[in-house]
Amino acid sequence: MASPRQTEDFPIPVSSHVEVGDFVPSPDGSDEPTPLLPKNSVAPLFPPFHYCNLSLPEGCYQLNITKVQPGPLTVFRTRYQLGTLRVVKSGTTYAISGDTYRYSIFDLIVVRGGTGIPSFGPTTIPIYPRNRYKSYLKVTAVNIPFISRGPCRIHLTVEEYDYTQPPTGSFDGTFPMTPSRTMDIYLTPVTPPTGFSGPYFTGQVYIGGVLQSNMSVTLGWVSPMLRRATVELHVMTGSVAPAAVGGEFLDTIYTKAKWQLTVLTDPTPVPIPVTSPPTDPTKCWLSSALHSVMTALADFSAVNLDTTWHMHVLVVQARLGCGRGVMFDTINVPREGVATFCEDGYPHAESAFFGTAADQMQKNVPRAFLRSCTHEITHGFNQIHQEQEGGADNSVMTTTPSVSDVIHGAGGTFPADIKLDFNEHVRHHLQHLPDPVVRPGGMTFTAGHNGIPIPSTDEPEGVQEVVEHPFLKLSLRAKKHRVKIGEPLPLEWELTNAGDTSIRAPNFVGIEHNFADLSVVKPDGSTLDVAPFVIVCDASQLTDLNPGDNRTAAHQLFWSTQGFSFDSPGKHTVKLDISWWSGDVKIGATDSIDILVDYPVTERDNDVIAHIMNPDVGKFIALGGHAYHLDEAMSRIKEVMREHKDHEVAKAMATYYDEEGVAAAHEKHSESKAKKRPAPSAKRQKVPS
Repeated sequence: MASPRQTEDFPIPVSSHVEVGDFVPSPDGSDEPTPLLPKNSVAPLFPPFHYCNLSLPEGCYQLNITKVQPGPLTVFRTRYQLGTLRVVKSGTTYAISGDTYRYSIFDLIVVRGGTGIPSFGPTTIPIYPRNRYKSYLKVTAVNIPFISRGPCRIHLTVEEYDYTQPPTGSFDGTFPMTPSRTMDIYLTPVTPPTGFSGPYFTGQVYIGGVLQSNMSVTLGWVSPMLRRATVELHVMTGSVAPAAVGGEFLDTIYTKAKWQLTVLTDPTPVPIPVTSPPTDPTKCWLSSALHSVMTALADFSAVNLDTTWHMHVLVVQARLGCGRGVMFDTINVPREGVATFCEDGYPHAESAFFGTAADQMQKNVPRAFLRSCTHEITHGFNQIHQEQEGGADNSVMTTTPSVSDVIHGAGGTFPADIKLDFNEHVRHHLQHLPDPVVRPGGMTFTAGHNGIPIPSTDEPEGVQEVVEHPFLKLSLRAKKHRVKIGEPLPLEWELTNAGDTSIRAPNFVGIEHNFADLSVVKPDGSTLDVAPFVIVCDASQLTDLNPGDNRTAAHQLFWSTQGFSFDSPGKHTVKLDISWWSGDVKIGATDSIDILVDYPVTERDNDVIAHIMNPDVGKFIALGGHAYHLDEAMSRIKEVMREHKDHEVAKAMATYYDEEGVAAAHEKHSESKAKKRPAPSAKRQKVPS
């Protein structure tokens, strides 16, 4: 599959408003539509035509599609698709999408502690369990007739994409390349049930022009917002959380994307962790230490990601030059938390246009700090840098140095002229990407950005081909070209300007900064995209790369949330491309190397593979090692190093493992995990000042 950062846009629905002159369904339910008067003609004042007073207001609707399978005991054959439909209107153009979750009549019965079918109030945006996810809905046409000679009904043409749930231990399911089915849904307005304050419809479903007599639809408006989520701030001792600025805070920024965001604060300061080596909170954090703290934070029994979209934000100190914030692709599950660094900030070396914020800490520049924190949170909702989706601008998902450059280019001043808003592209994604792509605990970072995912043998629509820059040379090197299954492979690369003039190029070229894409072509021809596990949220930008200069990066190629890089013997091709937008063209450089993975030939090889090829061991390596809070990884690595110390894999693991610090660090971590956190009732809502 092509990199998600190479797609121009997600093919979500943008439907034209249909006016007089098109068709409405026949009142008798026959397949042939009834023509209306030509457009711009004078509406008749006599039968059989009459005016229709129909509307489909913006907002979130509770959706129920009921299907009764034919046969005896029909009550036990009833299937429900419950979910939401999101309607956004601009002029006479609609963008409408939805998600459904599967239930049956048996779910009405509480069995073995089951919870039955969730019900939501008439003003509540529904949230359903992740493992119930059934399909994504894309409305491709809308017909709201002005006059009709039959019943006045709204006609939606809906493409449905059935979702295949991921296997156990994974989070990335799949959508089909083409619609699983196309439905024509005709909605008739009815009196809303008690409590509903907006439009309410019942509907019929046609598939292939045939009325589905065993299917029915209800659709009820519940909110002008489209989605709802909770963000919880956890502030480490000595740190300062972002504050409201001019009436703007996290919730008001998300309101602009039509999200209902609740902001909570944890009243108990997060203690500085005891780690080996010791952690100084005023310096840049080791990924393993920060991940350890965030793992403990995210493991609240009170937070159920099947009933709430809950994002944890950890505020730590750090220092100038650490990157302003990070996100881990997976803590316990994907995208459930981010970290923001209040004593990092705006080094003058990153931009000449930071103005009064230059060399200031984030906590001393409230507007920029709030924007940066929102940037990291929005990464958590699976959004990527705008330098990879059309170019830098003054919006939340452009990195901070690029924002300052854009503001200066427009004649403004940083930080005063920072826009606390999303651009149209990101706003569209937040509103209409499928639930599993956006919600915490859903798909992994960048998964789903190619639209409805398609097989890797095909190029997705909207992919922008990368044009190789004639004077940029990318050199990819491996520590060795032959490895064992279960052996991490250190990679290094450098991007060099081989020309005689400066070139605008990324200042950081590691995969964690989103400009570099790493992939592995396996012996069977399949391609594994190596996703970054640690995402540096807000430090990358395009700067001048002078003639003869280079930029370097490194990576331990072993595992990512997409899987293991070398899990089968034979020749593997490791590919690297670094690309970015320059005007309307995506330019960059590529390189590749071949790696031979040995066949296991002894029982010792097989035993090592059985222990090491485990996702927790993968996380351990992805964090740079020394992640002693990962109990399963520690147990497996210790066993291999004890029983097979002369094996190549054991020798490689020794690089990431410090025997002297293991016991103390592991004991302190266990004590920390055992301490009880405040009960949910002790948490309070943060009200912007």
